[in-house]
Amino acid sequence: MTSPRGAAIGLRGVGRRWSHADGPGAGVEAVDLEVRAGEFVCLLGPSGCGKSTLLNLIAGLDSPTEGAVSVDGQRVAGPGPDRTVMFQDSALFPWLSLRRNVAFPLELAGVGRAEIERRVDEVLRMVHLFRFADAPVHTLSGGMRQRGALARALVSDPGTLLMDEPFAALDAQTRDVLYGELERVWQATHKTVVFVTHNVREAVRLGDRIVVMATRPGRIRKIIDVDLPRPRADADRNANLLAAVVMGELREEIARVQREEADDAWTMGADPGAPARRLGLGGGL
Repeated sequence: MTSPRGAAIGLRGVGRRWSHADGPGAGVEAVDLEVRAGEFVCLLGPSGCGKSTLLNLIAGLDSPTEGAVSVDGQRVAGPGPDRTVMFQDSALFPWLSLRRNVAFPLELAGVGRAEIERRVDEVLRMVHLFRFADAPVHTLSGGMRQRGALARALVSDPGTLLMDEPFAALDAQTRDVLYGELERVWQATHKTVVFVTHNVREAVRLGDRIVVMATRPGRIRKIIDVDLPRPRADADRNANLLAAVVMGELREEIARVQREEADDAWTMGADPGAPARRLGLGGGL
């Protein structure tokens, strides 16, 4: 790819509120975060903590109600070709070949045919799908479709990749292969990656830093540096130790959310048959 390096991202005092019938509600509140150019940052937290909201704000698909989001010092006012988003669903057009799917953003941008062919071939080789370039998308496996989605995200040569749980629907073996593929592509292109996940081991495997988020309203609970050599494996002792530290932060937040959604007697890891949880059975409620 032609870009020498990814973009720097800044979030300063960022909040996003919505109006509800019972009053205003906050999706995220007072978020301050600096992502360095070329860094791989994972956003980790329970459902509803605002991970995807932050991703949409960086992408320019939504606007903050407080604070500002900037990319390379320029305030984000909407979507742009310098930022591409990859979702859990590959969102490829099943009636088109893989090549045509990857070429689609360039065709929309009016890029010449020879340049489209060159760039599509380059990114398909990068994700090891070149020999499947003319295959119909519906004939590809789930992992291959996600690699195709990654190729489409890369073909416009953005400075930033924004990834919203892109591997969550895949089996463990396929995910492990794609971790390696993504890490290899990231190291080769020097893109900035912001990666949303619920998976602690995924965050430890991929991230330079892990942003652990709290919820109601969404905010940063803690930022953890991942000072481990690459490539990383699940069996690595230091990776497991760090995963335990991250899980400790996350467990506390999950327990708080569950208490709010259930009742004051709920305890994370408690025996579901304990008297305080025997709902309707005369167990002290």
